[in-house]
Amino acid sequence: MMCALTVSKEEYHMKCTRILKEESSVRFAGLINDTGEVMACGYKQKVEIYLNDVQKKEIFSEVAQLA
Repeated sequence: MMCALTVSKEEYHMKCTRILKEESSVRFAGLINDTGEVMACGYKQKVEIYLNDVQKKEIFSEVAQLA
């Protein structure tokens, strides 16, 4: 019997923030749920943003299809 875990948006946000702080080479972190919905995302402080919102959503969709 499988049990689905419920993860709050705040937990996703905290994990995303931790990734950005701990991984020096990561400029952007985003987390998606099992349906491909973006649950949290963000940029490292003082980073120039290259992608607009539509481009970010396209990338997340492509990654979700690979999983």
